[in-house]
Amino acid sequence: MIPEGLDAGEIRERYPHVHVKATSAENLTSVRHYNLWLTSPDFYSMWPDFEWILISQLDAVLVCDPWEVLPDEDPSWDVLGAPWNPPVRVVTIGHRILVRSPSGQDRGPGWVGVVGRQLHVGNGGLSLRRRAAFQAAATALESKTPRATRQHTNEDVLWAAFGPQHGVAIAASSLAGGVFWETVDPGNVTPEKVPVAAGYHGIDRWPAATREHVLHQMNHAPSDPVRNDQQQ
Repeated sequence: MIPEGLDAGEIRERYPHVHVKATSAENLTSVRHYNLWLTSPDFYSMWPDFEWILISQLDAVLVCDPWEVLPDEDPSWDVLGAPWNPPVRVVTIGHRILVRSPSGQDRGPGWVGVVGRQLHVGNGGLSLRRRAAFQAAATALESKTPRATRQHTNEDVLWAAFGPQHGVAIAASSLAGGVFWETVDPGNVTPEKVPVAAGYHGIDRWPAATREHVLHQMNHAPSDPVRNDQQQ
């Protein structure tokens, strides 16, 4: 996914089998615009032929196809992302929200971190989403949630807080943690602390030795094709 106007020649040359899609540059100019886009049905309607969307931002890596490590049965969930540990805490009033997160990207007062509802799953920067469920839920979310709330709240937190009200089932933390992983202490993560997973988020903030450890895993992972029964 690239902004309109960006020359995609180098991307197409390096990844000839990858389909490159362009969107309005505004959607990618800031976190606020991205939050609006990912909580709008416009984003999910771009992929009508796909059952699942895999979002992998530039600070994430995939070691293997996540479907290879997931159970074979049909998923009962609609979204799976790296768990937040410790969890994000929120207080919701109607469709307004106060947030306290381990990363410090907060909108709420300190007491929210004490009494707020815990959100365990999960980070949107590396996540699997069932397209139809999100497209339907985004229509409701967009109509009910104030624009300022959607702009100033990280889209993954907004989905974790309000998604279930609109039919989005969230994967259990025990399952999600075995698929995608990130840490709230990236500067001190060592190779020994990194569990085996299909993908890792936020590795740009890891020490170089730990990044190299993960990239070594990726370069030596089996390159099995995506399961035929899952469109991604």
